[in-house]
Amino acid sequence: MVTRDQADDIMSRMNTATGKQLDEEMEEFVPADTDMNEVRLEVETLFNNPPAEGESLSEANMAIINLMEFEKQKKQFIMDLKSEGMELMDAKQEYEFAKSRLVRVALGLPEPEEEEVSEEEE
Repeated sequence: MVTRDQADDIMSRMNTATGKQLDEEMEEFVPADTDMNEVRLEVETLFNNPPAEGESLSEANMAIINLMEFEKQKKQFIMDLKSEGMELMDAKQEYEFAKSRLVRVALGLPEPEEEEVSEEEE
């Protein structure tokens, strides 16, 4: 579940973010514009009208939230492995493997074949 603090944090980043989006008619990237008044109104509406009791997120949405939380803990994950004696590059690689496993499980994909694993390691 997203908290109000998280929503406010994301809004603050949206206000300062610069980016581009594809204008398919022009076939080029153009500056992305965000109407912060619309964003604030939507957040206010969502938090002032909470969902009815018993409503829950779909499995796909829960998987996304879990993966976002895992990504947020990236540094701690890597530092924990490093404190156990693992080299930094190996710890980073282990993080990527763990993230890949989470994604694979969320998407219902089979475990990779041994050949694929050894190709990824090269």
